[in-house]
Amino acid sequence: MWRHTEAEIPNLEITEVRPDVSLVARIVTTVGNYDYIVDYEFKPSGSIKMGVGLTGVLEVKPVEYIHTSEIGEEDIHGTIVADNTVGVNHDHFVTFRLDLDIDGTTNSFVRNELVTTRTAKSVNTPRKSYWTTRPKTVKTEAEARVKLGLKAEELVVVNPNRKTKHGNEVGYRLLSGPATGPLLPQDDFPQIRAAFTNYNVWITPYNRSEVWAGGLYADRSHGDDTLAVWSQRYYLDLY
Repeated sequence: MWRHTEAEIPNLEITEVRPDVSLVARIVTTVGNYDYIVDYEFKPSGSIKMGVGLTGVLEVKPVEYIHTSEIGEEDIHGTIVADNTVGVNHDHFVTFRLDLDIDGTTNSFVRNELVTTRTAKSVNTPRKSYWTTRPKTVKTEAEARVKLGLKAEELVVVNPNRKTKHGNEVGYRLLSGPATGPLLPQDDFPQIRAAFTNYNVWITPYNRSEVWAGGLYADRSHGDDTLAVWSQRYYLDLY
């Protein structure tokens, strides 16, 4: 879980380690030709780590070619993987829906922006700048939409009515890995149906009828029953 070597005490070196134990809930879901392996890893520190593995059978289409030299100027939208067989270019967007009740249901979403501040000239120091946090409690669902990586910020869900011993709000912080977005323009029909991919993070109040980001029947959607439509409301009460 953590380790540390204390080497600042003369003639004495102290190393201490805490072992880590994880509880992993694994779900394997077959969707068409693919099998998704989804892991929820619960740690003693209180963190929840999600992971996705992809296996199954590659999505392909038949073509007349068996070698790249035969293609010419045509875009086959994929890669030749066998005789007369192309692995088709496509993408996978996996969504996780977290329903956080942190010490009760009165929760808020806070965006802690990391900002640079210039040192005042009146301060006697050679330092020219420092950085600090500028927290903003989100008021509307539209303000809560996040494209990860565009700016330095921490994303936190807190209970403002619950404090730690030292006065800090109790909450969970989202630690994300590398993120990407869709490549289609927003007025293209497939992207209208999959508009939930326009942002990496969405925050909405709990509503039993709004469980699925792509709507109740994503394969029949016209884009009018998705997360992108729900988030146009001008309020945000998580409880």
